Amino acid sequence: MFIKIIEDEKLCNVTDMSYMFNKCSSLISLNLSSFNTNNVTDMSYMFKLCSSLISLDLSSFNTNNVEYLFCFLSHLKKEKIIFNDKILKYF
Repeated sequence: MFIKIIEDEKLCNVTDMSYMFNKCSSLISLNLSSFNTNNVTDMSYMFKLCSSLISLDLSSFNTNNVEYLFCFLSHLKKEKIIFNDKILKYF
């Protein structure tokens, strides 16, 4: 599966990213280093059941305003995920 990540000014206003990639079981690699997550408050189930995902870059994620991370990385092989320090505190 191929997903093209776009940079768009409108994305900076997003507050809910829950279920965004949920059940993308064919997704193998995803680089979200350009995502603006400054205003996001809910990332619950964002990558749940992405069972084929082996490379995930979340290094630029700003989780300062995130209140909900339920099952954020459920069913993933976390050794291939690039985190930032803020996300690491949840695991």
